[in-house]
Amino acid sequence: MGWHKAGKTSVINTILGPDVAGSVSGQCVKKEGYVNGRKITLVDTPGWWKDCSIRDSPELSKQAIMRSVSLCPPGPHAFLLVIQADLLIKEKYMEPLVQRMELLSERVWAHTIVLFTAGDSLRNTSIEKHIQSEEKTLKKLLEKCGNRYHVFDNINTGNRTQVEELFEKVQNGIRQNCGRYFEVDLEGLQEIQGKWEKIQRRAAARQTKVRDERCLIKTKAEIQDLEKVRMVLLGWVMSGKSSAGNTILNRKGFETEERTTKCVRSSRDVAGRKITVLDTPGWWKYFSSKFNETVQATVLKGVSQYKKFPHAMLLVLPADTSFKEEQKKIIEENMAIFGEQIWKHTIVLFTWGDFLGDALIEQYIESEGEALQWLIDKCGNRYHVFDNTKRGDDAQVAELLEKIDEMVAGNCLFRPDVTELTEMKAELLLDTSEEVQLEDFLNVLKEEWNRRTKEFRENVEKLLAEATGALLMKSNQSRSPPPTFTEKDVSADTIQACRPVCEMDIPPKKKKKDHGYASKVSDNLTEQLLSLLEREWSRQEAMVMEKLRATLLKAIGESQFKYK
Repeated sequence: MGWHKAGKTSVINTILGPDVAGSVSGQCVKKEGYVNGRKITLVDTPGWWKDCSIRDSPELSKQAIMRSVSLCPPGPHAFLLVIQADLLIKEKYMEPLVQRMELLSERVWAHTIVLFTAGDSLRNTSIEKHIQSEEKTLKKLLEKCGNRYHVFDNINTGNRTQVEELFEKVQNGIRQNCGRYFEVDLEGLQEIQGKWEKIQRRAAARQTKVRDERCLIKTKAEIQDLEKVRMVLLGWVMSGKSSAGNTILNRKGFETEERTTKCVRSSRDVAGRKITVLDTPGWWKYFSSKFNETVQATVLKGVSQYKKFPHAMLLVLPADTSFKEEQKKIIEENMAIFGEQIWKHTIVLFTWGDFLGDALIEQYIESEGEALQWLIDKCGNRYHVFDNTKRGDDAQVAELLEKIDEMVAGNCLFRPDVTELTEMKAELLLDTSEEVQLEDFLNVLKEEWNRRTKEFRENVEKLLAEATGALLMKSNQSRSPPPTFTEKDVSADTIQACRPVCEMDIPPKKKKKDHGYASKVSDNLTEQLLSLLEREWSRQEAMVMEKLRATLLKAIGESQFKYK
């Protein structure tokens, strides 16, 4: 068990042999092999973003963790909690970690060993010295695990001693538990398995329904490949809209270096068609439409200025996070500016499909519950999934275009009704007292967001400096000095990912004197606002930092050959 990018797959390959485990999986994956004549069963579980609350994780991954124990009956002898050895364990990581582990009950800690990966990054420092130098958070975690831990050098996979030592510690743990394995709550597991079987049946039924509906359209309507296709990307901040646009165009048509703050249009010939994509500013996932009025006005203006109106509205949702009733309400409010007819021309486009692994998107939809199912049904059961890491994959884009062709065949082109939009906008406007209070709230959020931005940039600079220091010892015997890592040396995609965490600039609706907005917001409301902001912030910060870490570790690994 462990976070995304913690090295769980590397652990399996170190124990059972190279290339036994592959890519990310949205479900639990069972791997078996023999080590020193002993049969070993390893179960890899879905990871999570290390500082994201469990309530913001998809139900699919939570249920998979709870079902994991069924893959090694009658119960596992040990749980390996995988953590990068060179990662500073912050206090805010603890609660999400404990929440995931205790999905299996509090008894899990008596059978848990912390397994540090990337032990080579410690260089000449022993794991014991590293633990002593760390903050109290790591020590507190180890205490919960009975101070059981081990370290792997996943680069030197030929070192079988480290594997043998791990098994010795597992045996010691079994003896400490009086020879008992982790006892599974059979009644609870049966209930969870029952839910999973229902999800699988509903997912299969949805697949069949989609296939039948598409066949019906093909038989009743004359479907043609549109020579020109115009589409609009809508969705949350950090949902992957710009990346989706780049995947569709198969080029960098949209900047991902920073948050999209205005509508941007880009066109290109794709598969013999003229494709035009409008990227729009994202709205907040956890804040109501009252906090998104500037975004709404910008989006509405951008769509209305199309010389020819769009064929499709692509509502972009990331598949690596939760979708609850609050998200349904916020999306409904933000989509309302176009009028009720917009749903006939909308396709839900799921991004981050690579985190689903071998899980089906229908399983994600059905496991999330009624809110997401309502949205899919509202869009006429039209949805698609993108793996944005496969930008050159023509098949996923071709299938999306085919779905747009089918939708257009059953609809006239989308054209906003100006009268309806005006009435809808009037309903969303706040009265004077609400407007003043909202501006107070926004200033509180701006101050906290910009503070976090400054802290984030300092962390990035620190990580880059540490990456440079990691090569100092490697270069001692070289005539050339080690490279100094800066943002210019990191891959473009990684730096692009870093940019979305930018300063928040909230233009006031009217010029006013400074009345001390923050002081007007009560402590209770301020706490609620900052709690929501933490949920907005944590996922994107975790994503960016993990991508940056992975790129730097790769660069360091490549540089080792140069300085040997």
